[in-house]
Amino acid sequence: MKRFLLSLLCVVITIGLSAQPRVYTPSLNSPANNAINQMPNVSIHWNAITGSLNLHYQAQLDTTLAFNSPLLKDTTLLLLTGYKAYNLLFNKKYYWRVRAIDVGETSYWSTVWNFTVFNKVELEKPLDNDGGILSPDTTIQWKTTINKVTITGITRYDYQLDTTTLFNSSLLIEGTTNTIPTSGNYKTAKPVNMHFGCKYYWRVRAAHSLGQSDYCTPWSFVVVGKFTLTDPANGATKLFKDVVLKWEKSSGLLAYAYEVALDQNFTQVVASAEITVPTVKLSILRFGNTYYWRVRGRHATDTSEWSNPWSFTVINTVDLKTPSDNEQNVSLTPVLTWTSQTGILSYSLQFDSVSTFTNPIINIRPGASDIKYPIPGTKRLLPEKTYYWRMRAYAGVSLLADTTAWSPTWSFTTGKATGVEENEIRGFSIYPNPASSKIFVRVKLRDVSSVRFTLIDLVGKEVMTQDIMVSGGLNVKEIQLGSVNKGIYIGRVTIGESILNQKIIIEK
Repeated sequence: MKRFLLSLLCVVITIGLSAQPRVYTPSLNSPANNAINQMPNVSIHWNAITGSLNLHYQAQLDTTLAFNSPLLKDTTLLLLTGYKAYNLLFNKKYYWRVRAIDVGETSYWSTVWNFTVFNKVELEKPLDNDGGILSPDTTIQWKTTINKVTITGITRYDYQLDTTTLFNSSLLIEGTTNTIPTSGNYKTAKPVNMHFGCKYYWRVRAAHSLGQSDYCTPWSFVVVGKFTLTDPANGATKLFKDVVLKWEKSSGLLAYAYEVALDQNFTQVVASAEITVPTVKLSILRFGNTYYWRVRGRHATDTSEWSNPWSFTVINTVDLKTPSDNEQNVSLTPVLTWTSQTGILSYSLQFDSVSTFTNPIINIRPGASDIKYPIPGTKRLLPEKTYYWRMRAYAGVSLLADTTAWSPTWSFTTGKATGVEENEIRGFSIYPNPASSKIFVRVKLRDVSSVRFTLIDLVGKEVMTQDIMVSGGLNVKEIQLGSVNKGIYIGRVTIGESILNQKIIIEK
């Protein structure tokens, strides 16, 4: 009996062994079991087994464990140990398995593994609830990676921006981009004409020909509603007539509009225009007035609110500098200086020994670029005597003519006489000689003085006259000859009662 049972057992074992496949079952390699955030074109890999040159592997991917859905991908590969899928659906869990086929024999199926395709793109900037006030064409940017792995297997990105989280308003902006990164690991899009002052929500998704991912959780930012003025400071005073107005810059605009008025309600507008840059230089202001100004922007579909208005006041005097008011022991040949202004045509300067200026000793119109006036030695100021001076500025012509009020009258008192009345003149020359387009007058003086240069032709006609401001010491002043014809001339320099002449040849 024992011998019979032993024989029966051997038969059973032999039958069992003969039923086993003679081909080994492959083991899976990657992606790891239960992997997430895989790409729609994921590659699956398994470990090779030994076999003939006709060894095949059969791989299956499906969204069901039964591997019987319409989405089943079933492929047979000769000797290869990897398979790349395409257009897998987003946010789907896929199951996969592999078996080997060799010389008519088939192995068991491998263990079933699974992975899940990614479902959402990651946003980058502007940050959610960005604290800044952004332009109506703010660039949005998102990552082209998932957990630092480059996104592949897609054909486009879709983006949406809207003023509601439902993304169904009339202000909805949507677009599509390709998948090539704009920079590094990021992709950007630049929507335009977002409405001013609105909070926009934005989101992105990935897609290919068979489907698309979910839109990511939306982020938000706010578009500028009204612009901020920057310069001059609100309430600034003593500004020049050609003041430059500046405000914050924004992109995505067709134009800025500005208004300048005499009242806060802008019923008395004196200047307004549309421009394309965030700055404007004014030219119609009048001395002493206070002005209010504001700015807004527009693009093809919307116009912003006016900015909060700011004010400024235009200067209405000339600021005198030296000699300081009531200064004592001033030189008999003083230099009057003042703070220069821009946006004017000239100054008026009066100088007298009485404060009423009824018949001033000096009554001249310095040029707009002048900042000083040396009292000529020919005026012969008296020692230990008080003198007065004042100035005002001129601007505009005809109906736009304007002038400041007279500055406060300043005075100074000269010092004692030094016994020297004439300015010592040394080192005088005019060069180059011959000359063509310009010459230089070189003169060395002991004190500050006023010099007049005159160019005289051979028949005694003055063809050019120019006043030159010079200081004590060596002076070299450039004279442009302009349209003076070629020929022989006399260059004359007059300093007080002294006259110096030099022949000059001009070659054109």
